[in-house]
Formats: sequence, structure tokens, C-alpha cells
Amino acid sequence: MDEHDDSDREDNSLLPRQPESLEIEESSTWNGDPKQPPPKYRLIAVFIGAFFASADSSLLYVTQDRIARDFHNMAYAPLTVTSFNLGHCIALPVYGALSDRYGCKTILLYAYLLFGVGCALSGLTRSFPVFFLGRIIAGAGGAGMLDLFMVLVCEIYDAKSIAQLRGYVMATGTLGRSCGGPLGGILTDHIGWRWSLAGQTPVAITCTFFAWWLLPAGRRKLQETLQNQNEKPAVQSLDIPGIILFAVFMGSTVLVLDLGGHSLPWGHPVLLLLVLLGSLFGIAFAVNEKMRKEGQLIPPQLLMRSGLRSVFAVQALLCFALLGITSSLAPYYGRVENLSATSTAARLWIQTFGFAAGTLIGSHIVSRSQRYRKLSIVAALVSTTSNALMVVYWADGIDGVEIGYTMTAGFGAGILFATQFQALIQKAPVAQRATATGVYYLCQQAGIIVGAAVMASVTQALFRWRLVSSPESPLVDGSSEHVDRILRDPRSVNGLPSGVQAVVRASYKEAFGYATVLPLISILLVLAAVIAQREERV
Repeated sequence: MDEHDDSDREDNSLLPRQPESLEIEESSTWNGDPKQPPPKYRLIAVFIGAFFASADSSLLYVTQDRIARDFHNMAYAPLTVTSFNLGHCIALPVYGALSDRYGCKTILLYAYLLFGVGCALSGLTRSFPVFFLGRIIAGAGGAGMLDLFMVLVCEIYDAKSIAQLRGYVMATGTLGRSCGGPLGGILTDHIGWRWSLAGQTPVAITCTFFAWWLLPAGRRKLQETLQNQNEKPAVQSLDIPGIILFAVFMGSTVLVLDLGGHSLPWGHPVLLLLVLLGSLFGIAFAVNEKMRKEGQLIPPQLLMRSGLRSVFAVQALLCFALLGITSSLAPYYGRVENLSATSTAARLWIQTFGFAAGTLIGSHIVSRSQRYRKLSIVAALVSTTSNALMVVYWADGIDGVEIGYTMTAGFGAGILFATQFQALIQKAPVAQRATATGVYYLCQQAGIIVGAAVMASVTQALFRWRLVSSPESPLVDGSSEHVDRILRDPRSVNGLPSGVQAVVRASYKEAFGYATVLPLISILLVLAAVIAQREERV
């Protein structure tokens, strides 16, 4: 306990000390004092931006096959989703360092512009490499639109307002992430996927203007004023080598997870080269962060800090389970039920409702009690039970109301997001809160990427094994070619004889049922982690 107190004092000493007589004129309505924060209506543009950034992260889950088909290569399908997540992962830790150096508001404005440029590029281009680059840029911008919003709120509001606004921010992000898939399917059926992407550019530009006009500058303005008072703040140098090493490491890792078993066999030389490259740069990044004295991109002492380890682990495991299921539902309904994007989207709305309700209720309870452990355990039990029911009842396919298990699983997950962010705020050193928040969201993105990739790989491997080895399968001779075509394009099933279609759909249904064990294991680990957490009195 004393060790933690000492580390907190050291971390807090990095922040500039404000003289008692100092008065800061931030604007006509805010003087820099958290006891007199700016009106909350000033945040409306940032809430809108947070919704669109979160929605865009899952916008293409339902329509990735259609986009790949428009680019005349079904192997591009997983890359349409991967590209956004790749940009998101690379940018998250960078935003923490940049915001500490230049201030949240300034970097947030650049994040809006990046998001708008990326959406325009990916929506208007006819070239897949340009589309891929545009999605990376959009992902990099989207990372800051939510992460920096949370940091800015923590800098300019008092504890009670932070708890309330955090609930609204998390509900907005969760609602956007949950609505992304359904909205993507509906918009694609009505206006096309290109306009569903390019149409977000005017929104990003509008949000940039209103954020510049209405948002206060936060702690950076305080630091500049203190400099004028001959108080020198501790501004850390930017970790350029760390950014490069981390970008190559994450890019290689994401490409291996998405290409392996889909576009390329696991033993392909390209995948082996990517594994080697990712391993080397990952080790080099870890050594760089360990040897660097200050300004680390992901400080090792933050990752190893008692209490924060479990918070970060819960985010990765929880998102692994959630996105493992969510990303698999669209292929399931396409291959087994032959549903349109709009019909699939309608079924995903059920999970959206559970997410939003859980986040709002959890945030309300946490803001009043400032406690999180007991509620985390209850929420984890709800999600564990829901995932166990999926394993039992989805073994023979999803019938009728059985899709409702995603709502209760999402409800528990929404509460967990609220409670675990409270744990982050309580346990993270004040001087490293921006960096800790970036790592928090980075763990979420890691869980999303790995969960979607592993669930897809396992499902497809089980499907291939079931279809090729089954004695009643009419595709035993030359079946590998048929399976590859079915996995690349779900619509190819419709061109097969009716008897073959039945076997193919039954095989995929069975494979999907077996694969749901993976999210259950992940949620069980979440339950164990929150039970082991220790909560400090506040």
C-alpha cells in the first residue's frame, strides 16, 4: 500500500503545481476551475463524433463480403474490417503522448480531420489499396475521437460530473459500436456502402468546427499559463522509435490474424515472414520501452501496476468474447439462413439494446456509489450465463428467441464497461491518466481484432473438416475447391443443388455451434479476473 502511495506521489509530482493566487482565463464561461466547469451543452459535437467513430469501427461487419465482391476479390473481405482496427490500434497509444505534449483539444481536432479524410478516401475510390489506406486513416482518427474525449472530460470536470459524463460517453460509444453493423447493412441496401462511408466526411468537418468553437482547452492551457508564471511543466519527448516499432508490430500481427486460414494457408511464406517481422519488432518495441527513461508510448510500469493489470486484461477478454460472437453472426445468417444485410441487421439490434441499457444502468449506479467490484461480479455472472446458454442452445442453430441471449450478454458487458472504467480512474496515476486511457482502449481493440479473427478461423476450420470428412457429404471428391469458394462467397451456396445446400448449411451451423465455446472461455476468465480485483475505499 505504501509503495502505491509513493508511486502516486511521484506521478503527481510530474504535474505542474498551480499557485494559489493564479487565475486562468480560459474563456468567458470557464476559468479552468473544475468546481466551475463549462456548460455540458458544449460537448454535444464531441458526443456526435464519438458515436460516428464507434459506429464506423463495426460498420462493415455485415457488408464486408459485398465490398470485397465490388473490388472483384473475396479475399479482401476481412481486410475491410482489419484496416480500420489497424489504424485504431496504432494511433491509440500515440494520442496519449501527443495530448500530454500539445493538449487534448488540439489533437482532438486533428483526429476529426483524419477521420473525415479517411472516410472520403475509402468511400470514393475504385482502388482497393486506396480503400485500405483510407480505412487505416479513418481508424487512426476514430481512435482519438473517443479516447481524447474521455481524457478531456477527466481534465475539466469534478469527480461527480466525470462519473455522469463518463456514463454518457461510454453509452454513446457502446451504442455506436453496437449500431454500426445494423446501420451498415441497412445503409448498404438503400444507398450503397460507398455513400455510407463518404457521407460521414461532412459530419466530421461539422464536428471539427463545433469542437474548435465550443470546447475548452483543458489542462494544456493551464500548463501554458504556468509557463508564463515561470513554472516549467514536465513535457516529455515523443517516442518516435516506439511509434515506428509499434506500428510495424501491430500491422504484422493484424495481417497474420486476418490473412491466415482465409486468404492464405497458415504455412504460406508470406505469413511466416509476417510472423517473423512482427516478433522482431515486438521484441524491439518492448526493449525500447524498457530502456527509455521517460515519454514511453506504453510505460511498462503502467502495465505492471497492481490493479491495472486486471482492468486491461478484462477489456481484452471481454471484447474478445463480444466481437467473437458479433462478427460471426453476419456470416452465419448469410450462409445458413441466406438473409439479406437488412434482415441480419435487424437481428443485431437486439444486442445493441442490451449494450446500451447495461452501459447506462451501470454508469448510473457507479456514479452514485463510486464502487465497482460487486457490480462487476454480478455483470460477469450475467454474461457468463448468457454465453453458456449460447453454447447449449445454439449447437443446432439459432432458432427464434434464442438470439435474445446476445441481449443479456450485451447487458452484462455494458455494465462491465462502466464498472471497469471506474476501476481505471481510481487506480491510474493522475499524471499518466491519458496514457492509461489509451492503453485501456488499445486492449479493447486487441480483443476485438483477435476475437473476430480467431472465431472466424476456428469456425471455418471446423466447417471445412465437417464438410470434407462427413460420409454423407456429396462434396467429398474435389470438395476443397467447393469449400474455398463457399468461404470466399456465401452466395455461391445458392448455385449448388438443393441437397448439397442442405449439407453445407448444416455443416456450417454445426461448426458455428462448436466455436461458441471460445467466447464462453473468455467470459469465464473475465469472471475470475473481476472476482480477484481488490477495491480501494474512496
